Amino acid sequence: MDRNDNNYVTAILTAAGFSSRMNGYKPLLKWRNTTLIEYQIKTLFEGGVHEVIVVVGHNYELITPYIEKTNASFVLNNRFQDGRATSIVEGVNRVSPETTSIMILGVDQPRNRVIVDRLIQHHSSLDYLITYPSYNGKGGHPIIFASALRNELATILDESSGIRVVTEKYKAKTNKVEMHEPLVGLDLNTTDEYSKAFSKWGS
Repeated sequence: MDRNDNNYVTAILTAAGFSSRMNGYKPLLKWRNTTLIEYQIKTLFEGGVHEVIVVVGHNYELITPYIEKTNASFVLNNRFQDGRATSIVEGVNRVSPETTSIMILGVDQPRNRVIVDRLIQHHSSLDYLITYPSYNGKGGHPIIFASALRNELATILDESSGIRVVTEKYKAKTNKVEMHEPLVGLDLNTTDEYSKAFSKWGS
């Protein structure tokens, strides 16, 4: 499947939360011989993303030096306490004018380059507004949105289900990509989840 060279992908990597259920600051947790934040940025670029925007908030002064060592940029979300939707909106408002596809991923959702690459290829080769991965029939992340939905993504609110409002609205124009990758459903919300996942995939 050939990638469309006209597809310019911007990834929004949200990393603004409190990490309240984790014994440690999520972005700086160890993963594959580096930190989660550096690993995520690296695999996004290696997977075919053209631009990575990291949305920071809580403890931003700890994470920005790591971001500055990469080709990613960052934006500070001063409203991160109000929920993840505020970080997505902040990122959407910073994407480049030439962006044709917007990928959204959390820093606590480590994904390898294969997942990123395959998702981009499927999204750019077919006429869908939304593309997301699935494992054993269960949907995962990251999610890619066509830039035509940029304005709608920029108005989402946590109190009205965040991006789910957009994904539900465009179900008929959504591409579900089945993958043999259990990682597409991984979320590192608690210390126990991180420990188990690290021993299996992150060490």
